[in-house]
Amino acid sequence: MEVNLNYFFNHITDFSIKLLAIKNKLKIQPKIHDYTQYDCNHDYIFEVAERENYGYMTGQGQGINQGDYLILSSGSNTLKYQVEEIEYYSNPSDMWIALLKEVSIEQ
Repeated sequence: MEVNLNYFFNHITDFSIKLLAIKNKLKIQPKIHDYTQYDCNHDYIFEVAERENYGYMTGQGQGINQGDYLILSSGSNTLKYQVEEIEYYSNPSDMWIALLKEVSIEQ
């Protein structure tokens, strides 16, 4: 039995392009999580990272993903960070640590 590999690869390529288009249409928009009502060092921990405009935050709760935004208070200032990386702990499963990058509040 002879198989036409060009036919097979063309169908795979067409399928990949269609799948990519669907993925882009379904692209989930980042969420914004407001932590301004929470107390730093009580409800969550924020530590400044070695790189400028970066920090590490440890918190609890499901639903925070890479690309999401966190709004934090620092004294009378409101700061906005984007989640660069996040890792959930295994126990408790809703506890996480994230690498955050400060972004413009208008963004």
